[in-house]
Amino acid sequence: MAKLKLKSEDIKRYEWPAVIKKNELYNTVLIEICCPHFGPVRLMGNTLCQPYCQSCHNGKCIAPEVCQCYDGYVLSDNKDCVFTCPISCLNGRCNLLRGGCLCNSGYKLDETGQFCRPICRAGCGINPLHNCTAPD
Repeated sequence: MAKLKLKSEDIKRYEWPAVIKKNELYNTVLIEICCPHFGPVRLMGNTLCQPYCQSCHNGKCIAPEVCQCYDGYVLSDNKDCVFTCPISCLNGRCNLLRGGCLCNSGYKLDETGQFCRPICRAGCGINPLHNCTAPD
């Protein structure tokens, strides 16, 4: 945050100024403003400056126009975070609305919700020597 002392009528030139002190006698104000590419955020009575990103959906803006994507998302060419499916949802397809995979016929979603495992008859996958690799 930067502090500026200026004439009262000049305050209109600044976006979101926080007035700290007014001097009626000299017609001046002391204001705080955010640096370029940062925007003000009010938090518990205080004004903080946070970086601004034009498009940072599904992520966090960590510096001006720098988006850090949440888990399960990757940065696209247009600098926005888009959903990514693990290992291209082998034996299924990506559910773009909810995330995770939608499994093909004969496969079911595993307990993590990330992989499609084959549906096999009882006992097939219990013994480590008999690994179920395709549906019945």
